[in-house]
Amino acid sequence: YAALRIFFTARVADIKPVSMPPLWIALLSGAMIGFISGITGVGGGIFLSPLVLLMGWAAPKETAGVAIAFVLVNSISGLFGYWSNTLTLPPQILYWGIAVIIGGWIGAEYGSHKLANPIIRQVLAGILLLGGAKMLFAALG
Repeated sequence: YAALRIFFTARVADIKPVSMPPLWIALLSGAMIGFISGITGVGGGIFLSPLVLLMGWAAPKETAGVAIAFVLVNSISGLFGYWSNTLTLPPQILYWGIAVIIGGWIGAEYGSHKLANPIIRQVLAGILLLGGAKMLFAALG
């Protein structure tokens, strides 16, 4: 639902300034998303970005920036949780880390300078559809 709504609707946030949520709502939303992300193994940005866009708390480019910071914190927390249970890290972690840094830098440059907000919304909607389909197929076996 969120993916289709994001894809097909132009939000006021794309056109005029947006309003920030109260601090307690932002903290509660972040805690809930972090919890859901932790128990499902799905990155928090997949939950955070639609919430921020659909609630009109930020425009697409700002949403991407917020999601990046959120995903970084969740990823570090998840990595620490994994390490605390196994006391080892996958040997490929260095390669994954380098790939993430390079891909993130290229994506941030391209998204912030080349793509318009409506295109970013459509890309996000596509990612949400893919993520939802992956979760559905994994649940169905």
